[in-house]
Amino acid sequence: MFALGIRYLNGWVAASQVNNFDQVEWPPHPGRVFMAMAAAHFQEGDSEEERKALEWLESLDAPEVFAADCKERPTVTSFVPVNDKPIDKEKKGMPLQSAPGIIRNRQARTFARAWLENENVFLRWPKATSPTQEIAESLAKICGRVTRIGHSSSFVQVRVVEKPEWENQSAKLQKWIPNGAQAKRQFRVLGKGTLDYLREQYKGTESKKKHNVQPPHPRLPSWQGYVLEREKSADSAPGTVFDEKRLIILRLRRDSGDYRALNVVSTLRITSALQKALIKTASDWDIILPEEISGHKADKSPSERPHLAILPLAYAGREQEYADGRLMGLALSLPRMPRKCSADIRRILLRCLDKMRRGTTDSSPQLKLGALGVWNLD
Repeated sequence: MFALGIRYLNGWVAASQVNNFDQVEWPPHPGRVFMAMAAAHFQEGDSEEERKALEWLESLDAPEVFAADCKERPTVTSFVPVNDKPIDKEKKGMPLQSAPGIIRNRQARTFARAWLENENVFLRWPKATSPTQEIAESLAKICGRVTRIGHSSSFVQVRVVEKPEWENQSAKLQKWIPNGAQAKRQFRVLGKGTLDYLREQYKGTESKKKHNVQPPHPRLPSWQGYVLEREKSADSAPGTVFDEKRLIILRLRRDSGDYRALNVVSTLRITSALQKALIKTASDWDIILPEEISGHKADKSPSERPHLAILPLAYAGREQEYADGRLMGLALSLPRMPRKCSADIRRILLRCLDKMRRGTTDSSPQLKLGALGVWNLD
């Protein structure tokens, strides 16, 4: 294991998201922490020992992040002066009293900040082998020179952590773990080549500063999906045993009847009719329905396994101007199963739907709903 500890000395963080300057970046992205360490390294001359230490760090997998919640402060737009430059008669500016030939235009800036429930943050690489003594000492020296992460007012203290200090915090820390499949957030991370990229950016920045040109901010190309540890087992939560990526979508289309559309109040009537139609079709054509479709065992007792779900697809949504709640269609969702078993059961379900359209003048299966009319399932 290898870990870094970060303490925000002011009790708050000042750091904006890279794609939204009005929003706070929290927890701090591992990539941002690495950029702060790289900057501290370059300012001391890019020594070989420290370079090897940072290259070792960038070779590790994405770390776990331990951080508490934060409370964002309202974002206030401030107008700050830019760097000094000679007066341009065609542009208005604010002259300096001490230098009449110099003006400073004021530009709008926002500074996203948030109060922290716990000023301590930890990055942990659980699979990392312990670094050599030379690398550990070099990383400790670099951490000792890091004074900020984010805005220049976001003062920090960074150190190498040898014990699991995150387990004994007064305010509970949340654990963010790398998980691309169930990602709730995307964090910038470090990777091989990050240090070389930042070195070139640093050299370019120093050159542009000499010519009074505002340098661009470094943009890390590597991102990693993260999820809170308590959400890691979301697959086993009730209602998520179904294969939502392989839905069978059926559009409702009126064939005959007095109603131009059916609304969500009719959901149970329609889904029950479809389930009964599938069972009757299987019986008429001597198709053996597995309990994953019928919801019943061979002795007709209720199944104890997850089985076919029939989902209503309504025209609804807050941003839909003309949404009126009518049913647009139905979705059939089978539970997740081993691939071969899933393919066999899905094939049986599609075969039943195909048999349902036999004997009709239309090419689609039909549902006969009594007073609600007859509806095609495209």
